[in-house]
Amino acid sequence: MCKLVVSKMDNLKRKYIMYLIRWQMSTPVLACVLYYLSPLGIIPATIIANLIGGLVFFWVDYFIFDSENSKSNMKNNEDGKINETI
Repeated sequence: MCKLVVSKMDNLKRKYIMYLIRWQMSTPVLACVLYYLSPLGIIPATIIANLIGGLVFFWVDYFIFDSENSKSNMKNNEDGKINETI
């Protein structure tokens, strides 16, 4: 039981560090988008930059927060095929 708790905490720390790195990566990406879209005005440029950021970083967040769950939810059946459990 104790090993399981420690393992979950280590996993949570790893995910948190990955998320912080991702957060720092998003700043220059969105700054570049804002720079190039600034002629449109501050509000439209911000809206478009946030939409682009959402499109890009949704998948990064999905990888960070769901990759472990996907791996742990998969198991082999008798035929050797992998079944994903929900």
